[in-house]
Amino acid sequence: MFQKTSGFRLRLFIYLAGVELVLSGAVTAFLAARQGLESTLAISVLVAFAGLICFFIPGFLKQKEGLEKGVMDVLKGTIGRWLPFVVILLLAVFFYITSPNANIIVLLAPLLICVWLIGLEFLLLLYPSEVYKEDKVAGLSNHKGKVFGIVSLLLAYGFLLLPSRVPTWFDGFPWDSQIEFIFCALILPLTLVVGWKTFTKRFFAVSFALLFIFKFIFFSLLPQSGLGIFAFSGEEAFSIDQWERSYQTFATPGYTEIINRPYYGLREFPIEWINRHAGVEKREFWLKLELSGYVNLKQDERLVFIVQGARERQVELLDINTQEAVPLAFIERIEDADKKLYKSIPSSGEVKIQGTLLFDVYGKMRLEPILLYPDGSTKSLFESPRVWASLEGAKFPTNQVNTFGFILNTLSLLFAGLILAGLFIGTYALWKDGKISPVDLYLASSGLPLFFVASLVHNQYVNVLAITVVLVFCAAKLFDLSLFQSHFSGKVFLFSIGIAVLCMFVALDLDELRMVNTFPPIHDGLEYQTFAHNIFVKQDFFLFNTPPRAYKVLFPYIVGFLHVLFGQSVAPQLFSYAWCAVLSGVIIVELAKELRMTARASLVVAVFYLLTLFPYLIYMYYFRFGLIEPFSTTLLLLTYYFAIKRRIQSMFLSGILTVLLRMDYLGITFAAFLLASMPMLGLLKEAWGQFFDWLGKNWKLLAGYMTALCLPILLVILGYFLFVPNYMLNAPDTDQKSLTSIPESVFRVIAGGTMEDLRTNFTETPADALLTSVPLLIGFALVLGTVFLRTGILKQLDLRLGLIALSLLPAYIFVRPTVYLPRFSLPLLPIDLILISLFLCHLNPGKWALQQSQPEP
Repeated sequence: MFQKTSGFRLRLFIYLAGVELVLSGAVTAFLAARQGLESTLAISVLVAFAGLICFFIPGFLKQKEGLEKGVMDVLKGTIGRWLPFVVILLLAVFFYITSPNANIIVLLAPLLICVWLIGLEFLLLLYPSEVYKEDKVAGLSNHKGKVFGIVSLLLAYGFLLLPSRVPTWFDGFPWDSQIEFIFCALILPLTLVVGWKTFTKRFFAVSFALLFIFKFIFFSLLPQSGLGIFAFSGEEAFSIDQWERSYQTFATPGYTEIINRPYYGLREFPIEWINRHAGVEKREFWLKLELSGYVNLKQDERLVFIVQGARERQVELLDINTQEAVPLAFIERIEDADKKLYKSIPSSGEVKIQGTLLFDVYGKMRLEPILLYPDGSTKSLFESPRVWASLEGAKFPTNQVNTFGFILNTLSLLFAGLILAGLFIGTYALWKDGKISPVDLYLASSGLPLFFVASLVHNQYVNVLAITVVLVFCAAKLFDLSLFQSHFSGKVFLFSIGIAVLCMFVALDLDELRMVNTFPPIHDGLEYQTFAHNIFVKQDFFLFNTPPRAYKVLFPYIVGFLHVLFGQSVAPQLFSYAWCAVLSGVIIVELAKELRMTARASLVVAVFYLLTLFPYLIYMYYFRFGLIEPFSTTLLLLTYYFAIKRRIQSMFLSGILTVLLRMDYLGITFAAFLLASMPMLGLLKEAWGQFFDWLGKNWKLLAGYMTALCLPILLVILGYFLFVPNYMLNAPDTDQKSLTSIPESVFRVIAGGTMEDLRTNFTETPADALLTSVPLLIGFALVLGTVFLRTGILKQLDLRLGLIALSLLPAYIFVRPTVYLPRFSLPLLPIDLILISLFLCHLNPGKWALQQSQPEP
């Protein structure tokens, strides 16, 4: 632990700050001078000058008696406690207000990093962490509190799901606005993880109940606002009035969708049906939109549609009172809306918008209704609730609609306040109990400016940013653990590393929340989109018309459910992979603790696993291709966790879900049960003797577990064989061609690719190879030594881990892993990394001594 006096720490902090200010100022001045930016050059020179002054401050403090102590007292008080977090907030405000481009960020990066480092050093040197003292007395479970927590959770999501019928901040599912997405996908789940105990309070349950009731009342009173859309994908479908259902149809039954926003581009139109397994056939693209809506136009208002890409425009305004129809005015550019156009359009009152638009060219498309005024000014028809799906809405008093909208936004604000209060209270409770340190809070709050930075970085380079951030944050946390005896757990990992990663990834696709994503033909991600669309939109609930392979049964349902909640974009699915990566790190930390690894070793293993996901190739497979592996590997790790904690029922459930996601994980999921036993250590005979003793005592439970894992997937396969002619269990390219292909298949899993892949990786991308293939190969060598050798240090490694790793391989005797090869090695990677870490701990027990083992319960 850090034992130096407070005066020494203060002087060290000032000297470090001085060095950083001088260096950052000099680098920024150099960059600004090259670009001829005089104002930036002046600021950077002042920063460097401030750094030089810092070198004289310690001497000045020494000369003034009591001044140094006074400064320390101030810095350790309330002002000092919050000062670093104010700096983080100011950085976020800077990004939000100035909205700098990427070039400006590169120019100012030295100064911004310097400010961030000074805040971190302030906490490390001047505000030491509290020593965590674990409470040995187990508290009684509060059944009533759990009930309140579940009720609060259901009501919170109920409030978010319930449509408000008019545009508001939280206007119900699908959650396709930016604020809804951030709250539903990031803030609320984070609050549940961090502040679950807060939600068990009666106050929160009652508050959520009142908010839900009030919103339900307005849901009952208000008509549905928006322009009704019926989408047809072919002439025959249009002739028989067979319009395309969509994921939005769940929220607006009777329509493809009801829109309260313009379509600015092709991918915002309701065209999710184009995601067929063969891909998009652009030459055959055909989309006809039938429009239906009611609007009450004022005397000085004219309705105009900006439409691009439509070959036929047959839309009219039908006067409700006279039943006379006039053609709707169309333009292609906003610049064409002027006084002359206004004079050419007859006035209207209560009208129905009806007609069709035909788009038969896959390309530039746009649909934007606007209101035109006598002076040539315009505003969006959707700026306020003006267009309605029914005549009742058009007759609804405008003032009353605006009042209801204001009240609903107030309810949304109160809801957001409750969620943020729960997050703050839960975080504060963890800090007061010593379960997280000020450094953890600082690293977590750094996610806010990182959110803005990630939004400026091209998606192609986000993995590089993520690697940098994870390494820097890991180093900061290692310093914290080295200097102070602070508590470490999976929740600490979430704060110190995970939140920053989540904040970066939530920013990636915010601009595409309402856009259809197209995948390359014959792509696994496209296939899952097709299956999900068939299940939820075409209502082929059991996929009898397009049966999936046996190893893809559950995942299409997850994909479709996310689409129902969030709309037609795959952005929520891609962000869920960031959650999978972070939760995998959290679970690895908890597993490492159960295996008696130290806090620093646990952190390094979890961080290394996270880093292996960011090399470009595996980053694309894991985060951007829409594949199964993030969910399946996370559930597999969760099965390990439940097993080692001896929560057998939870282990059964997570194991079943894992096998339903990937049937080739059956062996390793079954072997996870081994972690429910005591560690199997010692020489070869002794360790294997412990294994067979445990096997003899638990064979009935093991048989039940295997039955539970196999029965659901066998029933699914049997159903497809019985009801689907010519059902294929596996894709043809996964069949083993001969006996000689089996060793190659197994090697692909062990090493993350073929020998040719390894040569290419080591030659062209050695950093990627060091992060993936090297730990896989070293780890598997330890697996073999742990299972079959067990001499020297190897006898101190847990036999259970080696057996679990080997249990993955038999599946690939029958199935050949193809394409996206590193993903098949992901189940092995955590086990390999833990074994490597345990080996190093035993190799240098003085520095990385293992914790004391816990007695078997």
